[in-house]
Amino acid sequence: MSLKSSGFIPKLLITLSLVLLFGWVVPKIFNYYQNIKSYDNKQNELEEIYSKYNIVDKAEKFNLEAFKKEVEPIFSDVRVESKEEHRYLVTIQVDKGKIEQINSFIDTLSLHYLVQIKDNELKFEDKNQMIEVQFTLEEL
Repeated sequence: MSLKSSGFIPKLLITLSLVLLFGWVVPKIFNYYQNIKSYDNKQNELEEIYSKYNIVDKAEKFNLEAFKKEVEPIFSDVRVESKEEHRYLVTIQVDKGKIEQINSFIDTLSLHYLVQIKDNELKFEDKNQMIEVQFTLEEL
């Protein structure tokens, strides 16, 4: 049985199935493979960031002593005060010439520990040749 000799309904069904195939199925398959490629690219970017900033694969639970021990060699003065349950007031002082250390530290903080800066609030204060940064860390 050829397509020429078949009736109107079979021709319509074949046409609709081809439209459905090329109009919906093929774009979905294309998007699927595009998403896989995008996922792999983002995963590679994360691995590069991990190696660049020497970050472990998973963020650790916040530990006050470990945090102080890790941060004290980086900055001139570090003070951490426990405010409320699971909240800490952190004060960091650094030389004005090393201000980029504060930026990279804040950018990668949540990659090291399960914390966030409460309300994204950073208070900067200029003290002679030092910059003092104060923020509240909140455990997640």
